[in-house]
Amino acid sequence: MSWRPIAVFVVLFVTGVDSCSPVAGWRPLAIEEEMLDADEVLYGEVWRTFPDNTGEQWRENLYTAEVRVYCIMKGRRSSQIINITDVGLFIASNDC
Repeated sequence: MSWRPIAVFVVLFVTGVDSCSPVAGWRPLAIEEEMLDADEVLYGEVWRTFPDNTGEQWRENLYTAEVRVYCIMKGRRSSQIINITDVGLFIASNDC
C-alpha cells in the first residue's frame, strides 16, 4: 500500500489548541491549496473513534477515527468506511 496525501472533510467540533508562535511569514494553506496538493479528496463524517492503546504517554491524546465516506471529490475509488489514524491533539512537550 502506498501512502499519499489525502484531504478529508469531516464534521468535527474542535476546542482550542495551544501552540508555539508560527515562523514569521508563515500562513496555513487555504482549503483550495490543500485540495489541489492532495492526491485524494474525500467528503465524509466521523462515525466512531477508538483511543490509542499503545501505552505511550505522548500518544495519549491521539485516536483512530472511523469515517463514512459520502463523496469522492478527487482521486481513486475508496471504501465507504475508512480509518484515519493518529487523529487528535499531538503534545510532544511544553518546549517550542
